[in-house]
Amino acid sequence: MDNKLNLKKIVYATKACDTVMSQYTIKTLPPAGVFHYHQGVFLSGMEKVYINTNIKKYGEYIKSWIDNIVTSSGEILLYDKTRLDDIQPGILLFSLYKDTGRDKYKKAIQTLVSNIIDWPRTNEGGFWHKYCHPNQMWLDEIYMACPFMARSAVFLGRKELFDIAITQIELIQKHLMDEKTGLLYHAYDHC
Repeated sequence: MDNKLNLKKIVYATKACDTVMSQYTIKTLPPAGVFHYHQGVFLSGMEKVYINTNIKKYGEYIKSWIDNIVTSSGEILLYDKTRLDDIQPGILLFSLYKDTGRDKYKKAIQTLVSNIIDWPRTNEGGFWHKYCHPNQMWLDEIYMACPFMARSAVFLGRKELFDIAITQIELIQKHLMDEKTGLLYHAYDHC
């Protein structure tokens, strides 16, 4: 039964990937031309399909999208350094570096890490979700930044990135947990 369920998931996942690929070139994947979580979330799912099926066109689509946004010198084009949402697609860079050994992917990872290290924080050390929302922590940041930070900690051998990610998770739980339901609110204003 479990194998049938997994096969069914793979079939649906490949159909979703094929549909998006047939509707959007790498240059038009919305929002077109920017390094943003909208593409990052979808392409992270596509990466899982690629890993589980080894269907090359999925890996090639991801690489082509990244190569359209990350220059040969590792500069990330159209990357908004003021919102955690634009850290999330960085999760795709690790596999590309592992598969190709191209320094541009490592440099892009280092750029994102540098941005996180300098990120504005509440007086407790919690990331502002966006610069335009001072002292606001959003539940989203757990997905937008923490997985990237954990992968970066291993990739770069920088334990402090784990510590920063753990602090974010602990503060989100502390301030956003509804004690009655155990559910998390979406945001918290530290003002």
